[in-house]
Amino acid sequence: MDHRQTAADLQRQIKSLDRSIALWESGSMKAWNDGQDVTAEYLDRLQRNRDELGQALLILERESGS
Repeated sequence: MDHRQTAADLQRQIKSLDRSIALWESGSMKAWNDGQDVTAEYLDRLQRNRDELGQALLILERESGS
């Protein structure tokens, strides 16, 4: 897979995570574990994943000279 395709895939994943994060932040979605609200933990995980993909995209763009 070339850098452009990989970058496009990362951008799609980031946009998808952004949409999911917006839903979680709005309170439209909740996560439960054994009766406990773990929404904040799940939201933190989504945000970390988005940030890590963003860092990977920056590295890829830097290496490809984009």
